[in-house]
Amino acid sequence: MSNFPAVDATGTTQNIPFNPNGPADETAAKPIVLSNQDRAQQQAILTAIQSLLTIIAGAINPNGDLQTVLTDASGNPVDPTAAAAIIGGTQAGSPISFAPVTTGGKVMTAAQAALANNNVTDAWFDPLGRQSMTFFPLDVQDSQQSSVTNSTSAVTIVTAGGAGKKRHILNVLVTNESTTNSTLLTFSDGTKSRKFWAVAGQTVGVVLPGSPWEASSAATAWTVTCAVANTSQINFDVNYVEI
Repeated sequence: MSNFPAVDATGTTQNIPFNPNGPADETAAKPIVLSNQDRAQQQAILTAIQSLLTIIAGAINPNGDLQTVLTDASGNPVDPTAAAAIIGGTQAGSPISFAPVTTGGKVMTAAQAALANNNVTDAWFDPLGRQSMTFFPLDVQDSQQSSVTNSTSAVTIVTAGGAGKKRHILNVLVTNESTTNSTLLTFSDGTKSRKFWAVAGQTVGVVLPGSPWEASSAATAWTVTCAVANTSQINFDVNYVEI
């Protein structure tokens, strides 16, 4: 067997083994001849592999675990220990064209039982999806009517609520049917009290939509006491909220 001279793509002479006996030597090793383009592609592949290995090595923490690499909008790594802020995509006062992240909560048409201190609670919304309200929803409001005639004893004008429920007075309407006798009224829940005049021959009232007369404790009734007995009837219409 002799060598057969050949020139590769770079112009370099290569000696290729040649066997005149033919196919018997076809399994002999032959040199691989690469063109300049093939070499450039090979180098690009090697560079890409090296970059990938570098990225993988940087993503492994000292414990050998794969860790997430945070990047900014430009793809630059971000230090996860540095102070950061979450910024929304739309400034206040600007129109929004996408669906916003919803606020968690649930609609409540009746008050839930009182919770213990430090208990977790849901965000409450009324049936119209409002969370902050000036007025109490009608679902938790009610009213009671009563009257007093010729008495200076305490008379119930709002009965006690259920266990864990407080009844706070929102407004009171007082009608004194006497045309001559006025009397001072004392409203009380057994702990707190309020004074109010029942003027002769008049209908007067107190409206407290934003700051009700708050009950001192749950399951407690409200009463009214006349300072002077009135031979005519005094009528009471009381609106309250139970929560």
